[in-house]
Amino acid sequence: MSNEKINKSYKDIYSMVKDVSDLEERFNKLISLTDTYNSISFEEKLKVKKRFNKDREYFKVLYSSGEERNCENCHENCFANSYCENCIRHYKFQSSSGNNEVDNLIKNCQSESINPCMVVEWIPYNHFHGITNKDSYKDQSIQFADWNEGNYCKWDKKEKKLIRFGNCKVVLKSLKDDDIANRTWIDEV
Repeated sequence: MSNEKINKSYKDIYSMVKDVSDLEERFNKLISLTDTYNSISFEEKLKVKKRFNKDREYFKVLYSSGEERNCENCHENCFANSYCENCIRHYKFQSSSGNNEVDNLIKNCQSESINPCMVVEWIPYNHFHGITNKDSYKDQSIQFADWNEGNYCKWDKKEKKLIRFGNCKVVLKSLKDDDIANRTWIDEV
């Protein structure tokens, strides 16, 4: 079962439903089409449907669409079913870059997060291993690395915390000049 095949199937099925504007109707149709899509196995269909359901959650929160529910943890209304966007926004993240401008930008992004997989955070350089140089240009350096913890991927309702994905490959972009790090990097983000 290859990720390439799942990604291709996901894209193919998604392209079949471009004309449906109602969010719930669109995702119901995507799930239905996945069930009848003959190019992938049953297990692959489950993975594609899981991706569509994650997308559905994201768009429900993004557009404040669908039925709200009361979160069992924070008791605020939320749109997602598998997590609470409010719990994510108020989560106590524990990292600091040592640069107030960068830390404030990260905190602002975290306070607007709507999905466990899209949380912006500062990761200290020593959390990466297997670092290889790719390219250098002017004051920047591009590297590839492995990140053992990985990004956040889901909310654990029982433990009331974000769960990390685990080991993943990442691209690192280093800036050599502090002035560029404070200005260009922030503009880029």
